[in-house]
Amino acid sequence: MNRVGKITLMAATGLFLTVFPRIASAGVVETVREDLRPVSGYVVMQQEGEYLVDLDARHGLRVGDLLSVVTKGPEVIHPVTKEVLGRLDEAKAVLQVTQMKSGFSFARPLSGSANIAKGDIVRRFAHLTAAFQGPAGPSRPLYEELQRGLPELEWQGLFSGGEQPGGGAKADLVFTLEKNELRMNDREGHPLRSWAYAEAVRQPAQSEPVLSTPVSVPEPAGKDRSPVLWTAGGVDFGPYASLGELPDRVLMSAFIRDRDRLLLAAADGERVRVFSVAGGLRQLAVTRMRGDAVSPLAVAWWRPGKTGPLYLVVTAWEEISQSSGQVMQTQLSSAIYDFSGESLRQVAVDLRYFLGTFDREGDGLPETLLGQEFNTRSEYGRTFVLKMEPSGVAAGKPDFELPREYTVPGSTLGDLTGDGKPETAYVRNGILWIYSGDRRIYQSSKDMGGSICTLTYNVNPDAKDTRFSVLSLEVPPFRQDIDGDGVAELLVVAADTGILNLPGIGPGVKKSWVNVLKFQGGMFKKGRLPGELDDPIQGIWADEKQVYLVVSRTTSSLSKKGSSSLLTRPLGNPAP
Repeated sequence: MNRVGKITLMAATGLFLTVFPRIASAGVVETVREDLRPVSGYVVMQQEGEYLVDLDARHGLRVGDLLSVVTKGPEVIHPVTKEVLGRLDEAKAVLQVTQMKSGFSFARPLSGSANIAKGDIVRRFAHLTAAFQGPAGPSRPLYEELQRGLPELEWQGLFSGGEQPGGGAKADLVFTLEKNELRMNDREGHPLRSWAYAEAVRQPAQSEPVLSTPVSVPEPAGKDRSPVLWTAGGVDFGPYASLGELPDRVLMSAFIRDRDRLLLAAADGERVRVFSVAGGLRQLAVTRMRGDAVSPLAVAWWRPGKTGPLYLVVTAWEEISQSSGQVMQTQLSSAIYDFSGESLRQVAVDLRYFLGTFDREGDGLPETLLGQEFNTRSEYGRTFVLKMEPSGVAAGKPDFELPREYTVPGSTLGDLTGDGKPETAYVRNGILWIYSGDRRIYQSSKDMGGSICTLTYNVNPDAKDTRFSVLSLEVPPFRQDIDGDGVAELLVVAADTGILNLPGIGPGVKKSWVNVLKFQGGMFKKGRLPGELDDPIQGIWADEKQVYLVVSRTTSSLSKKGSSSLLTRPLGNPAP
């Protein structure tokens, strides 16, 4: 298999997009680059015409991914500095992943099988030939950005219609731009990846009228069934105004003020998305967690250092099935992502904890990450403080006191009484509990919470007869001084829930609203914000001016499908 040698760079390829002008296609190229990030491994052995490689889903591998089998080439040395710039490696064969196991994967040879040996280096999406097919005018800017953003590929050119690279040889990867979607197929035309793509919205000339119809928001991310749209009215949210529609039914959301912008993260059971909120919604990033069996339930922003990286932590669950396909056990499979501008990069995976972040210092930044174990007997187990270390995520015992029945989901930590010490507040089984250390200082009536974010699990996974239970993950209360007196109020999601509680769907919500608790005269006074909603609230955030809610709709009581809206209203005094 003859290929031109490709320099393997020693420096990070992340610099390529920063030294060129950013154009409309740059956002999607950043997402494509991260999705196709080269990963190296080794051929382990041959097995019935296929090869085993030591890569699996933990490395971002998917069925259909292409691996080049690499022959090391000579080093490229700078003639003056004598610095090693890279190597002229070559691909002697190409493999395609057909099946993944825990710790290894199966891959079938597409070419050069006679040259493959045990111990050979393999690289995902590197040293492969690539071509772009599409009309030269609309496609060229994106093609040129892909060339710069994916230097590990051997680009053959931009071709129109049925044109092929010189010599008639098919490229290993073929990119096409169709409507609002960038697609990547293998040499046989089988789809491997697709990403939503929309050019920057053209600014109207002065003589052109500005229409008030919904306009698609660019989505620099993986394939989406539904674009984000600006809303144009038509739905009555009472005292709340809609800032936009979110794709799919959001199970849990989280907000953070990051410098000069407000960010919204959302999990819908399949994907995790990040939006910027500025008079509307603009999607910045989207990711799908490892494997179809891993489902993201809840999200939270984490900034362990005031000037350090911003992380998104995702609580997710994974179904473990027998060979017959019967689900026998559910386990947590949470993850941590580094969010850098407009992309999500996974930095920790397979964390067996419910994850939650907390602003114990009261400066608006969630610096503390807690992880809580899950077991089928008591639902919630031990709680740990988690920290990012060079070797991975480290768990330690908290140096502050938590209540015995404390739950990381549906909880917040912060000063609620004005004494300068953080209290603990959490919603469990429809009741809001507030503790000072291990001393309970408030217990609500049973109208708090009401979430569609649920975890269905087998209570006795080792028993012959299965028995399933449903655990609701509540929306964390939000702490904010909304009346400007220097003492923070607590905004808590509340709901009128039905008796029906379906596995995987949760309680039926008849009405939902926002309760407000204020510590005054040595006790908590309870009120509520004006307005009721017909759908469950799956996220809440506020500043001194307004409150934001993420409201989710379900198509029917037996369906997990639906849609969501981001609502807002100016803040006034809570109703007595």
